[in-house]
Amino acid sequence: MSRRNDPLFEAYLFETRQLVEEAELILIRCEKVKHMDAESIHEIFRAMHSIKGSSAMMEYGCMAETAHSVEDLFYYIRQENPQIDFNRVSDIILNVLDFMKSVLDCIENDAELPQINTETIQSIYAYLDVLKGKPPAIDVPGDAQQKAPE
Repeated sequence: MSRRNDPLFEAYLFETRQLVEEAELILIRCEKVKHMDAESIHEIFRAMHSIKGSSAMMEYGCMAETAHSVEDLFYYIRQENPQIDFNRVSDIILNVLDFMKSVLDCIENDAELPQINTETIQSIYAYLDVLKGKPPAIDVPGDAQQKAPE
């Protein structure tokens, strides 16, 4: 059933696309200097928090769950200020933003939504475990070489 002409639906699409674009611009800015400052970390955290809440309200679980995992990662980074692997975090965010854009396209075109992006979510939590100095709960390619920051 189409939600076209529903102001809440239209607001969700507009605001979520805007937040995804903002996060992308932040990432591009950070890539130029290969560093994420505290403000950038906070802005990405805030964007994911907003996407999580509005997606849950609209019952788009795949978006809410994906945003929640990034929010958890950035909450830890924001609170604990660990040494991060910028390239790895950047790759995670790029994957998430690409997934979110594809989901938004599906929503907008009344297409079937993809399943929760389990592989990306698992890689986010595996990296979060690395940052916390724990062995990852799952085996994710690339984690064998990744060491916890000293």
